[in-house]
Amino acid sequence: MINCTTNIGLPNIKCGPILLRPLTMEHATEDYVGWLNDPKTNRYLETRFRPQSLSTLRAFIERQIENPTVAFFAIHDGDNGRFLGSVKLSDIKEQHRSGVVGYFVGDQESWGRGIGTNAVGALCTFSMRQVGLKKIRASCYSGNLGSIRVLQKIGFTQEGRQRYQVEGPCGREDILDFGLTEHELNFENFPAIIE
Repeated sequence: MINCTTNIGLPNIKCGPILLRPLTMEHATEDYVGWLNDPKTNRYLETRFRPQSLSTLRAFIERQIENPTVAFFAIHDGDNGRFLGSVKLSDIKEQHRSGVVGYFVGDQESWGRGIGTNAVGALCTFSMRQVGLKKIRASCYSGNLGSIRVLQKIGFTQEGRQRYQVEGPCGREDILDFGLTEHELNFENFPAIIE
């Protein structure tokens, strides 16, 4: 099991059109804050309930990169290096060899291009092949069809439904719980090339 403390030692990971880099304070930008405050971008994020600023973003990033049970990556365009969003593996449980994936593509021009799918797929491949995880979980709002499609394309299976759990953009929504085992991920579809 790798030590994710402060993201030191995490590699760059290439997969299709994206490059994952360990997320650092350099990623705390006005663009990132703008994504978090944009109603179209944040409609399924918990950040939408309070205004975000550079200081709140920096505090969040600091908590994530200092947490030894989190591997936090920035999603970059593999061709031009543009910062597009983030993906993280959290709640890493060494004894159970499991974790939880979360992701966010903030750059709206990148939506519908497979950025989220490749980022999550690459992180799952890395987590299972390099870190040794056997199971990865994810959750999303029932109305977040884009997120559901990302998980299904990678091979996640819906394992549960928390009914009427959250306040969504259009009213009460369910939370859908998904899981992926090492036997369900097609590693060839999401090669995690370590750089």
